[in-house]
Amino acid sequence: MVYQVQQTTVLELFLIEKGDIKMRVTLLSKTKDMFKTIWSVWQASRTNEPIDQGIILTQEVKNLFFSLLQEDVPLMEMIELIFLLEDIPISLREQIVRHRLGIKFDDRLGADIVPELMDSTFWCQSMRVMDMGWFASEGNYFVPESIHSTLSLAKYDQAMKFAEIIYKQLIIVGVPREDARQVIPLGATHRMVWKLSLSALKHICSKRSCWIAQLGMWKPIIKGFVNEMTKIDKRFYNLVTPPCIQNEKFQGCKFCEHNKKRVVGEGEQMPPCPLYLHYHEAEALQQKNAKWTQTQVTKFWVTIDRTMTEENQMEQMKKEYEEFWRRNINTGERWCSLNKRLDVWGNEVRSDVKL
Repeated sequence: MVYQVQQTTVLELFLIEKGDIKMRVTLLSKTKDMFKTIWSVWQASRTNEPIDQGIILTQEVKNLFFSLLQEDVPLMEMIELIFLLEDIPISLREQIVRHRLGIKFDDRLGADIVPELMDSTFWCQSMRVMDMGWFASEGNYFVPESIHSTLSLAKYDQAMKFAEIIYKQLIIVGVPREDARQVIPLGATHRMVWKLSLSALKHICSKRSCWIAQLGMWKPIIKGFVNEMTKIDKRFYNLVTPPCIQNEKFQGCKFCEHNKKRVVGEGEQMPPCPLYLHYHEAEALQQKNAKWTQTQVTKFWVTIDRTMTEENQMEQMKKEYEEFWRRNINTGERWCSLNKRLDVWGNEVRSDVKL
């Protein structure tokens, strides 16, 4: 392709419209008859009786599957899933594929290791052969939430357009695409295919469901994973469960120290987790020079100096995570759109039954 590079003023760059990029996830394939497969493997490990090859997919078969999935039995490593991820930024791809560091909380907490990630397979679009000469003009780049609706958005868009122009100029003077691509920003989007086990998928969804880990760029990917899996069975929505909740019971915050720092306002200026504030209330209230405190009458958690920006951020995150978890944001109890209480199988529970 021959490019004609025209002079572009700074004003024109500010007026360029960015496309509304939405990451998409599609389940391309999965282990055939996964419910029956796990049933057969489980029975084979517990009896010497012949395994029935004509298993009927009953509720009992499915219930065993989800029970084993909840208990993290290694059998789920046998279930393979292949997802197509579209319009994901290069920066997110690098988080996904780099050796065994699948989830990084922050520089102080270090990194979490995803099980079986070394057995994952990735296949990506190659910018070594793809023409990236129109990525900015077509809006094929990711815009972080922190930049959306801010004065920085115009500068961000401008930087993307400049990178596109330089890329074209390098191609015109004979630089190979595989070398010219070095100027493409990490925000440019592309496709990739990811094969991983159900065990690894559960680990990723659970850890990214944590208030401390935050969804960030992973949000549309995690939601896409779950949406695709719930097409198979609605109970796969249980993949979105905070790591502090196991078997429908709060087992204790895994990041108490990090939450305590947030209570006193140290480090990153982010609100503490509502589940931590509820279940570790006494510990939170004991923090000296605390930035967050509890009102005496309503028992709401607010900032000492009533900083509306941070309190609004807390309320916005609570609303987002409550909808994402489908749980009470303070107690972690399940709920659904019809205000029905659900057990681990997704069945309605009477109001007098305590989960």
